[in-house]
Amino acid sequence: MKKSIIKATNMHTTLIVILIIMLGLSGWGFYIAQDKLRILASDQKTNNSNPSPINSILIKKSTNITIPNSSYRALIKQDLDKYKINTGVTINNYDMSQTSTPDSLLSTNGIKSKKIKINMSSPVNYSNFIKYIKAIETNIPKINIIDLDIERSTNDKNSIIVKRLLIEVYTR
Repeated sequence: MKKSIIKATNMHTTLIVILIIMLGLSGWGFYIAQDKLRILASDQKTNNSNPSPINSILIKKSTNITIPNSSYRALIKQDLDKYKINTGVTINNYDMSQTSTPDSLLSTNGIKSKKIKINMSSPVNYSNFIKYIKAIETNIPKINIIDLDIERSTNDKNSIIVKRLLIEVYTR
């Protein structure tokens, strides 16, 4: 049998040296990462004053999603009437006096949300209603359905009764 070169004391010393090297490297890596993050944070502060091309693209896209606050009633009514005609649903009226709670993130960017209650005559054909909902959801400027309460019509199996339909639009 050959004699082993590695003894317990040699292995113990080697492991302690490796552990010290690993602790030193992880401390150095932490310092470098912290320094890079500090530089990145200071760059981000200076970039906020000078918008990058990506930020200007996002700002441009956000203006497509929102509508001017002064004309939102007429524009939304025009869009909803167009969808009503295209899908064959009957709308009694639009209640635009709904109050909305301000969202701190939106309001800091100058965007406000407005809620509109849509009163539909019931019963409504289910497939026409789905087309109307799809038209609302895919609309530009963006309209979100935030509250919907429907039930099956007892008279016609292809119809539903719309108890409540509340939408939200974003204005600037």
